Amino acid sequence: MDQPAYSARNAWLLLTILTLGLGLVLCDPVPTYAISLDEYFTYSYTMSLSQTEVYADEVFAAAVSGQATCKKDLPLSPSAASVTSRITARHQTTGVEVVLNSAYTVTLNSFPSKKGESVQETVIVPLVFPGGSQSGTYTITGEITTAKLRVVAIWLDVTKYLPTSQVLGSVTCRTGYISDTGEFIKDAFVQSRDRRATVTIRKGTTGLSSEGDPLSEITIVRMDKPPLPPVNAEVIGLVYDFRPEGASFDEPVTIRLTYDDAGIPAGAAEANLVVAVWDRAPAKWIQLDSTVDPENNIVAADATHFTPYAVMANTRPAAFGLSDFSITPAEAAIDEAVVISVLVSNTGDLEGTYQLELQVDGAVTATKTVTLAGGSSITVPFTISRDDSGSHTVSIGDLSGTLAIQAERPPPTPAAFATSDLSVKPPSITSGESVVIGALVSNTGGQGGIYELVLKIDGVITDTKEVALASGISQTVTFTLSRANPGTYAVTIDDLSGTFVVDARETLPQAPLPQPTRAVNWWLIGGSIVIGIILGLAAAFVIARRLA
Repeated sequence: MDQPAYSARNAWLLLTILTLGLGLVLCDPVPTYAISLDEYFTYSYTMSLSQTEVYADEVFAAAVSGQATCKKDLPLSPSAASVTSRITARHQTTGVEVVLNSAYTVTLNSFPSKKGESVQETVIVPLVFPGGSQSGTYTITGEITTAKLRVVAIWLDVTKYLPTSQVLGSVTCRTGYISDTGEFIKDAFVQSRDRRATVTIRKGTTGLSSEGDPLSEITIVRMDKPPLPPVNAEVIGLVYDFRPEGASFDEPVTIRLTYDDAGIPAGAAEANLVVAVWDRAPAKWIQLDSTVDPENNIVAADATHFTPYAVMANTRPAAFGLSDFSITPAEAAIDEAVVISVLVSNTGDLEGTYQLELQVDGAVTATKTVTLAGGSSITVPFTISRDDSGSHTVSIGDLSGTLAIQAERPPPTPAAFATSDLSVKPPSITSGESVVIGALVSNTGGQGGIYELVLKIDGVITDTKEVALASGISQTVTFTLSRANPGTYAVTIDDLSGTFVVDARETLPQAPLPQPTRAVNWWLIGGSIVIGIILGLAAAFVIARRLA
């Protein structure tokens, strides 16, 4: 290959990789044009960062665009290019370098090789500061690691023709979750080293130290010498100190502590575990409203400041109380079942057992034993019957009442009927259409009975229906009728009233029916003519032979 062709080829290679390597060498926002390649190409490339201030582990991006225009025909026609590069960041103060994108490869299969041809490409490159990165401002640099060009079926390594790196811009990295004013710019989750104590702080919450400064760090450590629990309470597991001590938040943060089943005191209900906070000022434990997750052994509570926290179980002995004593019915017949019930409550913290005694006229009639967890209640019923009439004193514990046994069962109250919920559907009809009128009949008495429902239209009895109902039963009764004359009609059932309207039916003039049109059967007519001609010719032929 002669020297001019070789030079032109090198120029093309350099141009293609530089401009269409898709973000491997980038420049400042103002387009920059090739210097040594002006003979064959004009090209430009730009880069922009999605963010100029990010946090460690936060993904951002660089958008890279390149454009090349061929000024005169190339002597060769390459078919593809492949470029692999990485993007790094160097701390402007300490000089520490981190990798934001270790490797990405872009392949290009279209090139401007004739005068006037142009190509443009844009690529989005994801970037992220690794965890543990120092806070501060970093210089972002793009570095080409490998560049190859395919001519016909041969891949050529053209890395040496390209600049090894280029500065892309600068980005400030923050290593925490907190702004300069103490506001958390995203949800934060901090846990102790053993992962048994955590705090969740929601985005938008402001956290300040006891001196009023924005928080710089949050730690959770186990206390070596925790304060003693109060009387009738036990700390389950470890006490964790949330630091910095005295840090406060304008919105509640969520404290979660893990416990072991083996640490729950005997008789204490798991559902009653709480998160307790140590208040240093009065030097006492304060229990918080808490939520227990027994499947994962976690107790959670909301708090507004940092101090030691622990899972606590209250251990007050079981203590029982009785309330809500009832006798149903208070008046009964001989041998009729009567239910006497009482609400038993364990006002202590530990599980306990309590024996109930039912007394009638001072004599123990029945006993029951109940076992209750701390803080729980249960209604306990007794069912008895008596064969001696008169007034009897019934008691459970210190609660009592009077049961009256009658010699004969009092007769039930007679049937009593009431009507309600009148309905007229539809409220408007045309002449000749039907309307359905209904009402709900209820028997509120103590016996079954038959009730006659009377329907009146404009004050005139129109229809009646009888309905048989047992005590306490309700049923909807309906009437169906129609009216021919237009107008408004008043509906009455007992003391219920309503109306319906009959509109005049519109009669449309009937259009005359079209007269049927008889189709002309031209085939029949034509066939008849032909047959007539044939018969005429046959007759003429016979007559002619006879005359001959």
